[in-house]
Amino acid sequence: MCEVKTLDGNPTDERERVREALAQLCYYEMFHVAQVANLPTCHKVACFEQAVSEDHRQFLRQYGVTVIWQSGDTFDGDPFPGTLGQ
Repeated sequence: MCEVKTLDGNPTDERERVREALAQLCYYEMFHVAQVANLPTCHKVACFEQAVSEDHRQFLRQYGVTVIWQSGDTFDGDPFPGTLGQ
């Protein structure tokens, strides 16, 4: 499950988008995925249009959220759970 957020480059905006992403992912997992998919696990991903601070990446990881961001024509970010480098 992925939540995509745009950033305007302002630290205040980054903080607000990170909080929104976490809240939305947790809400979707609890009220939508659990009820509809009936899956034992759901991987949560926050996708940003540019890298967020390491502090925000660590914050999201504490809640089981993988962080990725656009990097040119591709994406960069944290490894997904269960992949090499984790």
